[in-house]
Amino acid sequence: MRGLYMAEGAMLAQQMKLETTGNNLSNQHTPGYNKDQTVQTSFAEWLVARTGSGGGRPGGLTPVGSMAYNVAIDEEYTHMTQGELEETGRELDFALTGGGFFEVEVDDEIRYTRNGRFFLDEEGFLVDTEGNMVQGEDGPINLSLDETEGQETVVEQDGSIYVGGEQVDQLQVVAFDEEAELVKEGDNLYEAEEAPLEEPVEATRVWQGFIENSNVDLAREMVDMLEARNGFETAQRVMITQDAILETAANELGALR
Repeated sequence: MRGLYMAEGAMLAQQMKLETTGNNLSNQHTPGYNKDQTVQTSFAEWLVARTGSGGGRPGGLTPVGSMAYNVAIDEEYTHMTQGELEETGRELDFALTGGGFFEVEVDDEIRYTRNGRFFLDEEGFLVDTEGNMVQGEDGPINLSLDETEGQETVVEQDGSIYVGGEQVDQLQVVAFDEEAELVKEGDNLYEAEEAPLEEPVEATRVWQGFIENSNVDLAREMVDMLEARNGFETAQRVMITQDAILETAANELGALR
């Protein structure tokens, strides 16, 4: 049965690659999206055990031998490279250059994003595409002040927000240590395992009227998808061949002549 297990391992690894590549392609036009890439690993030998009762180790596992030279996905790596900026001319579109993230509040917890396509809700709070409140220096940013109604909103490259020439708040833009672990959790948001740096990266700039496109390379993703599909189909053919060999062994080799 080892041939079946090895083919299955290869198919599962290629399936995960296909899913990751498909997700990258579906987010090709999502502002601020950072592409993911699976990292494959191989291992020389691992123990094969059979579940069931009798004579086995605690937990009902009975070792039946070892299996060599299989593959698996070790991790999923996110490329945090800068995407190209696209000018939109829209007052509430913002892009970041350099390291850094906007802060938004999700269910009373802070999350981080590179997607700077923002809107005003009914109460005048600055929100992202999912309605999460964008954070300023003192919490959620509100631009509905009576004395500023109808006046132009200008955001400087340091994140300072001016309405009618008066500063009303500043976008909270934070950065993390290069070794910090950021976890994707959907809607182009990241959860941080540790607090951001106390001082933001000096090279980070906020650009009003721009959005940062995703860093997905369409040609590269299509090549990766074809390679993963071909690898999956090859492993599938190996499994079919192994199944035919087992059928022959079961039906013919043990038959009495």
